[in-house]
Amino acid sequence: LNAIPLIAAVKNDGFNLQDGPILNLICIVMLGVLGVEFLVKYLKDKEIGTKKQYPIPMHLQECYKDLGFGKGDFPIAEEISETELSLPMYYGMTDDEISYVIDAINSFR
Repeated sequence: LNAIPLIAAVKNDGFNLQDGPILNLICIVMLGVLGVEFLVKYLKDKEIGTKKQYPIPMHLQECYKDLGFGKGDFPIAEEISETELSLPMYYGMTDDEISYVIDAINSFR
């Protein structure tokens, strides 16, 4: 979970946590988590919702099949699709709610 210290650093450096870019950062930095299904269950047990934003890489979606791409043509996109996870993110999140999410992820083992 190399991205999590980055989230904590952003939070602790005194940025306004309600700015859109900061909350967007919290959403997208989870790329590359291996065993993401265990993290999803762990966060669900802590009543923290998650979502897969890109469950199917674009090149494998039905609407792009005419382009002729197949599994393995874009391995990085496929890896991101398998490992990305979006966290709660909305303008009205309080500092306590953001800290709760950060602390939960930092305590995941």
